[in-house]
Amino acid sequence: MPKVLHTTWKFHALLNKKWIEIEKKCMQANPDFIFCHWDDDDLLNLVIYQYGNLLEKFLSYPYPIQRADVGRYLLLKKFGGFYKDTNIGCRAPFDYIYHNEIEKNRNNVTNETAKVLFAKIDPIGVAGDFIASTRDHPIFEQMITELGRRRTNYFLPYLDVMLSTGPLFLSHVVNSFKGNPNISLKIRSEVFLIETKSYQFVYFYFVSGSTWHCVDGVVIWWVFTHLKLLFVCALLFKLFCIFALINKSKTLKHRIVKRLEKIFRRKGN
Repeated sequence: MPKVLHTTWKFHALLNKKWIEIEKKCMQANPDFIFCHWDDDDLLNLVIYQYGNLLEKFLSYPYPIQRADVGRYLLLKKFGGFYKDTNIGCRAPFDYIYHNEIEKNRNNVTNETAKVLFAKIDPIGVAGDFIASTRDHPIFEQMITELGRRRTNYFLPYLDVMLSTGPLFLSHVVNSFKGNPNISLKIRSEVFLIETKSYQFVYFYFVSGSTWHCVDGVVIWWVFTHLKLLFVCALLFKLFCIFALINKSKTLKHRIVKRLEKIFRRKGN
């Protein structure tokens, strides 16, 4: 796997100071790596000169983060190497991550050489903020094909991004690739998935990011991460409604009985 780290951001001059410090620490942890930072203009030029058939689709995306997502996939297809978001810090060298994942999966996969590394993230599936790959791996060809099929407007900005180019899109591509019987088992088994705990607590650390999230994203993410709480609340509400209906039924029944008693008393008199 090429010893190159790719990062992207809007403009070189607008990098957050915290993120610059993170990059320095990653460089110190990986002294034999080449670090390449790509801004929006760099990614546009990459598409124009290397992926001209995607230019119309690339320019049609309404949000910059969508173009950044596509850009990272194209960079890894063209050059290979490692990609990470600028707000992710390194707890371990990339070489260690790569060889440790191979060792951990040695008895679980057909192929003992990882050619693509993705990270699992709950509750979405596959994270888009760290990817490592060799050049021209077939999974990126499938990504490019799938990008052409995806809508760019799902009525909410958060869903627009997640489903068209982001983690939900990526999760679909990875799962369909690994489960495709028309692709040889050897090639499918070259795609490794890093477990969430290793990804978030052993290999990397995270500072504030997700700068593209709007209010809808905050709400949807809160729902995703509080499903158990919402289920319990819904169950309690349902029980409350059942109790209220039973109580109202008893009250109504009691009133009917009282009225009938009054009617019979009058007739008796």
